[in-house]
Amino acid sequence: MGSLVEIPSSDTVPSAKAPSFQNKQLGQYFDSTTPVHKSPSLPNDILYEIFSYYLREQDAAIRHPSPQRNPDNNTKLWSTLRFVLFLSRRYYLLVRPFLYHSVCLSSSVDVERLYNTIRANPSIGQHVKALQFIEPTDFDNFAKTKEPAPDLLGIVPRRSIRIWYPREHSTALQLVYILHHLHHLKYFRFLSADSQGSMFQDTFISFFNRRAAQETVTETETDTDPEVRPLPLLSSVEEVDLSRIRYRKQGSFLRVLLYRPNIQSLSISETTPVLKMYFGPQLGINTSPIRKLTLCNPTTLTDASMLVRLPKSLEVLSLHICPERFYFPYDQDSIESALQTQATNLRELHLTAHSSTAPDPSPNWAPQFRPYILSKYRNLRTLSIPNFLYTHTYRKLGTSNVLPTLLSPEIRTLTISTWFFSKITPDMIATIAVASGEVAPNLDRIVIKDMRGGNAERMVRKFAAAEDVCFMRGIALEYQDVSAFAKGGVDKRCGVCS
Repeated sequence: MGSLVEIPSSDTVPSAKAPSFQNKQLGQYFDSTTPVHKSPSLPNDILYEIFSYYLREQDAAIRHPSPQRNPDNNTKLWSTLRFVLFLSRRYYLLVRPFLYHSVCLSSSVDVERLYNTIRANPSIGQHVKALQFIEPTDFDNFAKTKEPAPDLLGIVPRRSIRIWYPREHSTALQLVYILHHLHHLKYFRFLSADSQGSMFQDTFISFFNRRAAQETVTETETDTDPEVRPLPLLSSVEEVDLSRIRYRKQGSFLRVLLYRPNIQSLSISETTPVLKMYFGPQLGINTSPIRKLTLCNPTTLTDASMLVRLPKSLEVLSLHICPERFYFPYDQDSIESALQTQATNLRELHLTAHSSTAPDPSPNWAPQFRPYILSKYRNLRTLSIPNFLYTHTYRKLGTSNVLPTLLSPEIRTLTISTWFFSKITPDMIATIAVASGEVAPNLDRIVIKDMRGGNAERMVRKFAAAEDVCFMRGIALEYQDVSAFAKGGVDKRCGVCS
């Protein structure tokens, strides 16, 4: 999104003498009745559909980044919509919810502008539904100051002497203030280019924890009327992506987010130090409302399984892990026992490798390899596995037993991910399509997920015959290029698989 601007309150916008019903809150003033004007005007519902185009584009750019989307288009759309904002009071009320629905903050200047806007006009906070924060890199452009941002939330520790505050201090304080006033926020994503942590991350999370601790005291130790009690920090959030924050700092977020009443989806990375450092034996089973969990690069599946056991009814689980971890016996036992606790509700299981390294089929590991029995999760509808997991199961059990071991009867979509496109052969796909008739009669989609990408044309030539076999079975064969996404395209090897 383009740079944020500080907009005035609706009282300062020129009025077109529109009826009073236009001054209702969000969701109520999109009335299909056309106001009476001296000149012809489009009805509100038509304008709503026009402006919704921008909302869909901006929301998709934040939640589902893709190389096919040109970021310049979103900037142009935002600039155009900003000018429409000042045409009249009517357009101000119509456009403002769309303009602030999905916000991306990528610099300390953006944070400061949104902070000043919400301070001047707090009602704007109700329109923000999705917030993506990209850790700024412009801190060095500003000198230290003795006058930081005002501590409106009372979360800065008192100091006996005055000091020079860096820009990171004010930006972190402003971001916490913004999050505190976004009472209808549904999606929050924190991106950082520095995976080893930074001064800003330390400062922001420290302020975040202090604010969360204040709310806990307010809710438990006072007799404040529930109607006027301040809303907890991020109380409305449903989806949170922290997979790009330094792992040692994620635990502070998790303590707050895991038990928020509306939390539905959580993405994190490097879970082992987080769990041991911040939770320990306090973790319980089936206690969190999370329904979708994504774990990126967990150090061991033994400790990652602790998080899998947390949700009351986990429906979607994604594990983006070191390929070697698929074959460590203790890791396999831990993750399978954790999956068993979610077997009733689990609908989607996504297993992908974070690097191209795969165990060599040698006598060193072959006797220890025990195939994953995924068919016992009877309610699975979608399954994603790396190609080597299918290949090694085939070598261990033979052609007739590989699909009964991996596929449950209710599977509808099977995704096979690979770092080497040549490893997936047309015969493999054709065999799956034919054999699935008895094992998984509801299978209607096979997806080849290319982690490196760039094989779309090769897919057409290589799999023409396999596509005909799939067509005869009523199965769609698709190619998916995920090389441009953060978790694909880059061969990120860890200490185990390097």
